[in-house]
Amino acid sequence: MFHSPPRPFAPCSLLLCSVACASGSPSAGPTNVPSRTKTAPASIPTEKEPKTPALESQVSTGLGTAVGVVVSQSHVCALLSSGKVACWGQLNGSLEPIRTWPTLVEGVDDAVAIHAGDCITRHKGPAMCWKNELVAKEVPGTEGARDIAEGEWQPCFVLASGSISCLETGTLKPVQGLSKVKAFSDWGYNEFCTLHENNRIRCLDASDRQRYGAAKVHPDALDVIRLEQSAGCVKRKGDVLTCFGAPHVTRDLPRRVHQIFLQGQECLRTDDQVSCRERGEDEWVARNVGGPASDLSCQGNTCCAIVKGSVSCWGNNEAGLLGDGFAGHRSLPTQVEGLPPVSAVAASGGFTMAMTKSGELFAWGRVGRTARLPKQIYAGEVALLALGNYGAAVGKGRKLSFVSASREGFQVSSLPSLPSPAVALSVDDEALVCAALKDGTTRCLSHREADTRWQLAKGMRNIKQLSAIADSTCGVSKKGGLFCLLGTDEEEDETQSMSRLRGQRVTGVANARRVTIPYVELGDGRVLYFQLEDGKSKLEPLPSLAKLGGIATGGFGWSPTCGVRKGRAECFVADGSGKDEMGSLGRGPGDTSSERDIAPVASELEAKSVSAGGHHACLVDKEAQVWCWGSDRHGQLGLGREVWREDAKAVVGIGL
Repeated sequence: MFHSPPRPFAPCSLLLCSVACASGSPSAGPTNVPSRTKTAPASIPTEKEPKTPALESQVSTGLGTAVGVVVSQSHVCALLSSGKVACWGQLNGSLEPIRTWPTLVEGVDDAVAIHAGDCITRHKGPAMCWKNELVAKEVPGTEGARDIAEGEWQPCFVLASGSISCLETGTLKPVQGLSKVKAFSDWGYNEFCTLHENNRIRCLDASDRQRYGAAKVHPDALDVIRLEQSAGCVKRKGDVLTCFGAPHVTRDLPRRVHQIFLQGQECLRTDDQVSCRERGEDEWVARNVGGPASDLSCQGNTCCAIVKGSVSCWGNNEAGLLGDGFAGHRSLPTQVEGLPPVSAVAASGGFTMAMTKSGELFAWGRVGRTARLPKQIYAGEVALLALGNYGAAVGKGRKLSFVSASREGFQVSSLPSLPSPAVALSVDDEALVCAALKDGTTRCLSHREADTRWQLAKGMRNIKQLSAIADSTCGVSKKGGLFCLLGTDEEEDETQSMSRLRGQRVTGVANARRVTIPYVELGDGRVLYFQLEDGKSKLEPLPSLAKLGGIATGGFGWSPTCGVRKGRAECFVADGSGKDEMGSLGRGPGDTSSERDIAPVASELEAKSVSAGGHHACLVDKEAQVWCWGSDRHGQLGLGREVWREDAKAVVGIGL
């Protein structure tokens, strides 16, 4: 159609596979744990970074004006009047850094049109496409291509002959059964539409069955657009649309619609304005984008419009699609301001929490459509905090609460009173909350089930510290034993909604001081990597982690694992495959050392404790202040980055 997120490891239980899942692969074992073979980077004095747009890369300026724009799920690309193309956002899914400023695509200087699928057509020569490295390459055989559209997984071309071929692993593969095609819509919902030389529209599913808009003839048709299931539009002469299919699409449309988008944000462009509506509503409401728009593109919950040569964007900014120039990550520790003295910090996927010395609970990060700055979110007194990927257990004594994020804000729900004061807590990724009690028992409940009663975890006696990851929970006893919940037995009483929990001791571990699955710290300073397979334990000593204390891991193979050694925070990525692109290891801009090699954070800060999330980490220093680094995709660094914007604003570096 012409238009001018290494895979996560599958969480697993200790009963079914090894807790090595936490470092990326059940079969990887301790070979994934790095050895300390490289010299730690030189210490870099840490300074407070300003809360204005501050980048660790130079913002491109003076790129000129834009004439076309295409928004994709993870990034945006604009065609410039010079024939060049600039892109911004997250160019390779969730594991790549966020570029919040336009970057030129190498090799493109004569583009005449930009298309979905990261491709352009030119005055002469074959079409060109690029991937995340922003280096365009010619696609042989596409000279004189009539159209380019986004296929199911790759760009597809309407060739000069009228046939369609899709680019697969660098080779054009023909689409059988289609000929004499003028234009081709983007693929979606297993459907696509074609406009043929006889001006007939065919909309097909994957099995090539005619589905909607059957054999409709539009004499002045120029292009075809697939909107959603059973709906599409024809672009006609005069740059106006005629839509067909689902009634909720075709009714109440303004006159002279030039473009329309219905996936995520529902917006359209007419002669003089851009209008949008809430999904399910009929009324289109004019949106102020700064003037009449010459082009519009929407995908998901982000839209961009060309207005007087500038690109104005609004909506979801998690991946940096708004191009505001505010850094999407920080590779040096940056202080989180607005906090009282902190006793503990907990990092998770989309937000961060801190427990103050006076017993208050603060949180910041993505909540609904906003990224909140640090704010107190819990009225009760907090002495214990355990944070999982979907919520936290907090409280003091016998009184606990579960805190989770929703569209409306942080939601606090009280948990049933415990029979004895809690001394340790854990929360796994299935919202199973476990509490080690002063009376020596361990009790658990599922926050996701309607029957939220504390259940005794047999075999988990006199536990002093707990750790949970994926759907696994382990604990260290007062005598130094390591115990894990291995599975469940069906409850004899069918009225009980939860299964009976049981624990098993991990053999071969003595004098354990602390556990963070899959690592156990021993009293003599050694660190072991442990697995449980079919109820049998496998242990591996890790000399490179000796004397590393307070180990914390983000829970995925690509996540940082950090600890404190001799007052310094040190980090590595267990399944790292290269350099630290996201800054989650805190080694500073320009660092080229391997992610898999443990090394100190590039800072003179004296760390008292550290916590690791999916793509970021935080430490508490000797002054009881919090410092964070890594990805700020969800605002989890507490810097005030916009993750959603209602008002359209110009992208930095493009325009007059």
